Amino acid sequence: MRTEQDGMGRQEAWQAELDWLFARQRFGVHPGLGRVQALLARLGTPQASFRTVLVGGTNGKGSTAATLAAMLRAGGTGGPVYQSAPDTVHGAVRGGRSGTAGRRGRGGAGPRAPGG
Repeated sequence: MRTEQDGMGRQEAWQAELDWLFARQRFGVHPGLGRVQALLARLGTPQASFRTVLVGGTNGKGSTAATLAAMLRAGGTGGPVYQSAPDTVHGAVRGGRSGTAGRRGRGGAGPRAPGG
């Protein structure tokens, strides 16, 4: 590790070592959207061909999505609603169109158990 003898303070030396180490990291967290934006650009920016609303957070996503869907329907701009559903069996999803909720997984029209 470089030290004050090399003209670096402890903090700078520590940061230089971390920079060197992380520059060699092949996997792991790489913050930012640069790679995703580059991929979408190579694909012709497909996300620009449709309008969408993303609702994220910890609590209240379902009611917020339902309220937004109702507002859009009332304004004549209805469309599908897709919700990821980590609480359902095997990562199934919930979705609906124009206020009707579809469901696969628990008790819906999804796959049946063998012999069932």
